[in-house]
Amino acid sequence: MATSGDPAYPNDTGFALKGWQTCEPAIKDIVVEGNMAIAMGNVYFRDAKGTEVKVDKTFGYRRDASGALKIVLHHSSLPYTPPPVVGQK
Repeated sequence: MATSGDPAYPNDTGFALKGWQTCEPAIKDIVVEGNMAIAMGNVYFRDAKGTEVKVDKTFGYRRDASGALKIVLHHSSLPYTPPPVVGQK
């Protein structure tokens, strides 16, 4: 089992520690407004067995005073899966 390597969090088996073999981004849209931009889309991760996991991603960027692009927002989540409706198969 992968661990964080940080003794303060010995049981951390977070998403980034899963041993992904490939990572393929699929950007859906980029919106640029002044010195800021938002990029949204998905990233597809594959493990050693070929199992694929789709992750929703959002990144926000801003150019600083020197013109360097900085990440000011990062959000990741698994896509929403609605629960089954009671009484339906």
